[in-house]
Formats: sequence, structure tokens, C-alpha cells
Amino acid sequence: MSQQRRFSAVWQYMTAFDSTYAVCDVCKKKLSYKTSLTNLKKHVTGVHGINIAERVDQETEETIDVNDVVSLSSYI
Repeated sequence: MSQQRRFSAVWQYMTAFDSTYAVCDVCKKKLSYKTSLTNLKKHVTGVHGINIAERVDQETEETIDVNDVVSLSSYI
């Protein structure tokens, strides 16, 4: 399978098996993602108790560098 960019946080816990299935990195269960990532997200949340949305928020907060934030007052 060719390497594709994967933007969803669910891919931190899954590995693409092919273009239809992914394997959970935690329990090795094979799950379908042919039409959407909902099955993968529900599995990670329901079976392993990992909140995907919370995880993304935490990562975003950790990677923001306040020195890179532009002050709006400099544009007024």
C-alpha cells in the first residue's frame, strides 16, 4: 500500500492494513474504515477508553509557541 498522509488523531492508535481495513495498535483487532473513520474512533474510545478529541486538544496546546503568535495591535 502506498503511503498516504493521515490527519486524524485516530491514526496514533491504528495502522492501515490496506485501503479498507486498519489494525488497532493496542489490541491488534482488524477494523473497517472503508467509508469513514467512525468505526476506528468508536473502537479506540469504547474499548480502550481513549478520548480522541481530548488527545488532539492536549497536543495542540502543547505545540503552540507563544512567541509565534502575532499581536493584532500591530496591524491596527
